[in-house]
Amino acid sequence: MNRSLLASLLMMGLGLLAAPRAPAQVLLPESDDSLDRIVAVVNDDVILKSELDRAITNIEAQYGAGGQLPPRDVLAKQVLQRLITLQLQVQRANDTGIRISDAEFQQSLARLAEQNGITVEQMAASLQQQGLSPDEFRRAFRDELLTQRLRQRYTQSQVNVTDTEIENLLASGTLKGGEVRLAHIVVSLPENANEEQVAAAAAKLEAAAREIAGGADFAATAIKYSDGPQALEGGDLGWRSYDEVPELFTDAVGTLAKGEVSRPMRGPSGFHLLKLVDQRDSEQEMAQEYHARHVLVRSTELVTEEEAEKTIRDLYERLR
Repeated sequence: MNRSLLASLLMMGLGLLAAPRAPAQVLLPESDDSLDRIVAVVNDDVILKSELDRAITNIEAQYGAGGQLPPRDVLAKQVLQRLITLQLQVQRANDTGIRISDAEFQQSLARLAEQNGITVEQMAASLQQQGLSPDEFRRAFRDELLTQRLRQRYTQSQVNVTDTEIENLLASGTLKGGEVRLAHIVVSLPENANEEQVAAAAAKLEAAAREIAGGADFAATAIKYSDGPQALEGGDLGWRSYDEVPELFTDAVGTLAKGEVSRPMRGPSGFHLLKLVDQRDSEQEMAQEYHARHVLVRSTELVTEEEAEKTIRDLYERLR
């Protein structure tokens, strides 16, 4: 199975969205490792040590070769925060009435398998070999669909595009067909960063760039260095159309070949590295359209319903 697909499914329990840090009681340090103790309480849900350990093990199995990951205690904190984030997102989705029907679930599952050239059964069997049971996989995939739907709802509520903006974009001729799959490493800067903070962030990203240039895996390097919400997915931003690529990255994406990594870039939020993982033409769908015309005769105080009906029937006979 495609490595990135396998990694994302195994990591599904870690979510894909960045969310504000919300109230969650973290109970990480302590005691008897023989007990499956609670490591965090998220509202009415809990996260068990076994869940945390399994998530860490999945990441290490995917990216741990060559000692490219951060120390285990640092990785544990990153993973735990992502598990908390996912719990909050799923709770939020459920609280706001987002539901995934069985039909939608099956269609999404079939589409995911088809995109990777395998059957649903083969995908489930491959994941089971990696330690993810069918029930765990189905639950994680449903949670993933919920968080995607939550993201779409939030994005749609925040975006208001006017007709004039659409017309200007179409007139500009800048729309570009096709889609790209990108991976991203960002070293964030605080607001009003001073020169020392800027220099430290730049040095950190340069270190990541050197490791990648020396043969290090981009995904493992993202886990080790990136401050982005997709860090634990190896910085994978997924497929998006060219026109969905942030303006900061547009020029860089246009010059990269498949598999290439950009030079370090400075943006408002920090320093960035971008990798063009893959690209493809947009799928075209044929749709049948109809052009209709309509005649309406209204009933009013002066025209009864019977008179209106007689008029429309007379018109029908004349047209026929």
